[in-house]
Amino acid sequence: MRIMRIIHSLLICFLLGTSVALATTGFIVHEGKVYDVTTETVEAGDVGTAIGEVTVQSEEVENGASNVFPVGTFFYDINGLDRGEAIAVEESSGQFVKAVYTQTNGSGFSIWTILLGIVGILVILVGMMSFRNQRNHVKQYKE
Repeated sequence: MRIMRIIHSLLICFLLGTSVALATTGFIVHEGKVYDVTTETVEAGDVGTAIGEVTVQSEEVENGASNVFPVGTFFYDINGLDRGEAIAVEESSGQFVKAVYTQTNGSGFSIWTILLGIVGILVILVGMMSFRNQRNHVKQYKE
């Protein structure tokens, strides 16, 4: 019984930690590609041409979306870097930060989807085992 409580606690901590980490990651989406916003600055001289702007501030991963930058924020190519690697985002007037490519916004499963699915199944199984164990204990006390 004590092991089950420990397992429950660990699973809850893992799930809460994962959701907090996902929620605090800033992103921007351009042409179906998701870029994680970093704290690394980009010099104004290294910023290329404008390639788009934030059209919606949202947690949903869709073209033109960002969960940290307001609507109207422009993003740019970085001179000497492929757009598939990183882009520059105008944080404030003349100040730019790097956003690094992480994934394509497609219909395929990401590693996070698979991991969260596995964790969900484990939580259900542990809950079922715990319920069965408690039910058996109740039966023993009634007899």
